[in-house]
Amino acid sequence: LSEEEVSWQGDFYNFDSLTAMPRPMTKNGPPVMMAVLNPEGIYACTMRGFHIMTTPLAGNHQLMLDQVDGFNRAKVEMGDKGKDLTLSLSRGAFIVKNAVDKEDVLGVDSDSGRWIDLSPKCWIPQCRGWGVIPS
Repeated sequence: LSEEEVSWQGDFYNFDSLTAMPRPMTKNGPPVMMAVLNPEGIYACTMRGFHIMTTPLAGNHQLMLDQVDGFNRAKVEMGDKGKDLTLSLSRGAFIVKNAVDKEDVLGVDSDSGRWIDLSPKCWIPQCRGWGVIPS
């Protein structure tokens, strides 16, 4: 989107002169966020200047630490060039009000029919309930 109008004639795609509207408000286009799971992939994408979105849901606590480390290592190596890059880390949790609700959450997942392993658990005062975090 660096030019007002673009066209392309290639082996797989062809299009006549067109433009995309609205135009980007930021110089060099909008920031791009890459969804990456592998810690070394996170490092490589960060080094290329991408914001990162990841989740440790398929792994354990160590995977999450390794993912964050991959991002932080790249930012340190990039210096000022990486100072504005962000890491978005998604992790699921359930909030329950009492022991009965907790037992319901700890039961069988109705979509997959599998048991849910939801430990550790922590008291969340703002919600006045137990936060149950999948491990």
